[in-house]
Amino acid sequence: MFCLASLSLTACNLIKPLGTSSSPIILPEVVIEPEVKVYRPSETKVHNLLHTKLELVPVWEKQELKGIATLTLKPYFYPSNKLILDAKGMIINSVVLDKDSSKISLKFDYDMLYLSIELDKTYSRFEEYSIAIDYVSQPTQLDRDGSAAITDARGLYFINPDSTETNKPTQLWTQGQPESNSCWFPTIDSPNERMTQEVFIRLKEEYKSLSNGTLVYSNYHDDGTRTDYWKMDQAHPPYLTMIAAGDFAKAIQSYTKKSGEEIPIEYLVEKEYANHAFSIFGNTPEMIGFYAELLDYEYPWDKYSQIIVRDYVSGAMENTTAVVFGEFVQQTTRELLDSDYEEVIAHELFHHWFGDLVTCESWGHLPLNESFATYGEYLWEQHKYGQDAADYHQWESTDGYLYEAQFKQVPLIRYDYQIPDDMFDAHSYNKGGHVLHMLRSFIGDDAFFQALHLYLESNAFEHAEVDQLRLSFEKVSGLDLKWFFDQWFFEVGHPDVSITYFQSDDEIQIQITQNQTFEDRPAFQLPIQIDLHFADAFTSYEVVLKESEQVFSFPLSRKLEWVNIDSKKVLLWEKEDIKPEEWWIKQMKFGGPLLNRIEALEHIMEEPTSITTEWIELAANDPFGYVNFLGLMLIEEAHDSIDCKSSLLSIIENTKSTKAESYAINLLAEIGTQNEIEQVIEDRLLNEQSYYVLSSCLKALSMHNPERALELIQEYANHSNIDMNSAISEILLVNDSEEGIRYIKEKINSANSYEGYEYTSIYANWMFDQSLITQINHLNDFEEVARDGKVWWTRYLGYAVLSEIRNQLRDSSETSDQEKALEVTEMLETLKKQETEEELLNLLQE
Repeated sequence: MFCLASLSLTACNLIKPLGTSSSPIILPEVVIEPEVKVYRPSETKVHNLLHTKLELVPVWEKQELKGIATLTLKPYFYPSNKLILDAKGMIINSVVLDKDSSKISLKFDYDMLYLSIELDKTYSRFEEYSIAIDYVSQPTQLDRDGSAAITDARGLYFINPDSTETNKPTQLWTQGQPESNSCWFPTIDSPNERMTQEVFIRLKEEYKSLSNGTLVYSNYHDDGTRTDYWKMDQAHPPYLTMIAAGDFAKAIQSYTKKSGEEIPIEYLVEKEYANHAFSIFGNTPEMIGFYAELLDYEYPWDKYSQIIVRDYVSGAMENTTAVVFGEFVQQTTRELLDSDYEEVIAHELFHHWFGDLVTCESWGHLPLNESFATYGEYLWEQHKYGQDAADYHQWESTDGYLYEAQFKQVPLIRYDYQIPDDMFDAHSYNKGGHVLHMLRSFIGDDAFFQALHLYLESNAFEHAEVDQLRLSFEKVSGLDLKWFFDQWFFEVGHPDVSITYFQSDDEIQIQITQNQTFEDRPAFQLPIQIDLHFADAFTSYEVVLKESEQVFSFPLSRKLEWVNIDSKKVLLWEKEDIKPEEWWIKQMKFGGPLLNRIEALEHIMEEPTSITTEWIELAANDPFGYVNFLGLMLIEEAHDSIDCKSSLLSIIENTKSTKAESYAINLLAEIGTQNEIEQVIEDRLLNEQSYYVLSSCLKALSMHNPERALELIQEYANHSNIDMNSAISEILLVNDSEEGIRYIKEKINSANSYEGYEYTSIYANWMFDQSLITQINHLNDFEEVARDGKVWWTRYLGYAVLSEIRNQLRDSSETSDQEKALEVTEMLETLKKQETEEELLNLLQE
């Protein structure tokens, strides 16, 4: 699964960091709980679920699913005369044993969570039996909250089932992870279970269906319906079972294995995006081939499908052979110029080895699934787009973990989670991906990938614990790696170090101090590469940090130019590197890998008085777009004292990042001359394809020629692109507030889950530039956002706006304002009582 919470928020226009709201978020105190308060074991295997056959008929008008689930099982080891299945919120009509061509009704008890069935006799582990359960799934009757990663847990979802919502397709889809598939079919809902399956689903003829495995046939009926038969011959966990149906367009490619076998690859998108399917997913065959070659393990399944659905409750899901994506992935070819979600596509595909082929034994071992899928993103970036692109992606991912680590520090492998959803966090994803990167660096590429092959080969179509991964690495490398796995998988936190230097003519001493708390764990053991740079060469040393404070001494036979600690930027740590300013500029100029340049720029941004023309020119002329973006931040800081115009124009003309170009145009609108601005804008208004850049041009134009901007935006008024619509909203609100308010409210009301925050932010920013009276007049709009926002972070923004208005009213000396403040307080309390999202409630308490 790809969780939206794991996305780098700064890199996505559709989801904004919460800190950008008008009220700051106060992070709770860091929680480090070394003592296990509860223990979540692996699911006890009483029965083996061998096969599941589902005969399904969706009842669209009721948002129900009629089904017959025929399960084939046998006791795992001990004899048993009782079967307990997970079955949440269903109507159970009957349970029948199919035995010797006869049907035997079985007694059962059902408490809306578990279906307890009395078998006709005691079965041994050598005896199979089959039962058929006639049931109705009622997902809308379930009251099951999700989490930040998986925002709902009802398992089965009907989207616009009565076709009453305009501009929205009718769809059906499922989301099973972690334990929600038992909301739509009875099963043993545990990751350490595996089964083969068959799915028969009856639909209107015009709808397409998707499930795991191969579509064997379709039977057409006289009533205008069709039954599709999907068959999955390879065993996989029940949580990876899926169905989807609706009015989709399909595009088809294929991948040829080394054996010559050709497997179909298909992409299901909304019909308006049919011509863009290959732009979105077209690299998939190359991805499959790359991963198969890298792991020396062929793609293990019989087909690969990818489908995009509306109102999805997470980012994406690696259902075996049938991956589901949220609608944020669905973009036009033109929109893909600005941002794509290829890392999500890579993430879900890599799961088909790590997660689907070999599955974590319990949710406490989730990093065996998600850390690998996250690192799969890095591997694809490195292969397809180069080392800088891969390192930038890793840097963003690690930043997501470091943000979470401010208020949450837990081991990667943990048995004390409250609910399985707790495991789906930036530890299991982001931190785990970085830990694998460190392991790769430590043992070398050959050993790393041979160990992965051994792990897959040894555990294929089975479940695994992290010790099995460790043993694979040890068997290949010959190294004892228990210290590494204990430190990074079973302990909390990461090193927080400070580095100081003491130099004489013939020696340099480097002191590294670990500053993190030592109450609950010893100092980290860190293999570190230290590069000493001289005028025409450098010398690398490999050292191991083991103590809370250690000094490393190196001889000097000639003049030392600068020092680079962890020169490949492999380590997961936070560090204060206290070195001379001239060393930082040399790191920027000669440090090579991207993360050395980013680190140097981040340092100089903390010392704005040290910004020079050289710093700005180096950043402006860097080949990587994000470095250009950091250069723009230097220009923004220093343009009053340094002539930065040529560097700014250079970024606009030469950067490969449309994000950097867009930001540069915004900056030019503030500090450029009328002539410079017009030259840049007019050329792009005629020829620009990037929506990022075009929207910035329109906003820049509105600052200097609002009449022309208002005239131009009429051409884009009905556009679907969020960047263009955001620009139009801002321009209208400033220059024609009545029309702007109408426009922005329309966009908020029609926004999908990922766009509502953006539009609400624009509305709020405009409103807070207005008088208090005007703000009061718009209270009801933000009350509606706080109550009905489609995702919790949008609702949070509604709360933040209401709270800010209330605070202003409290500060007023007018009696009427004080009375209004009380009304808003009551409004907020009422809204809080109605809120059910735990993460939002925790933030509101802060």
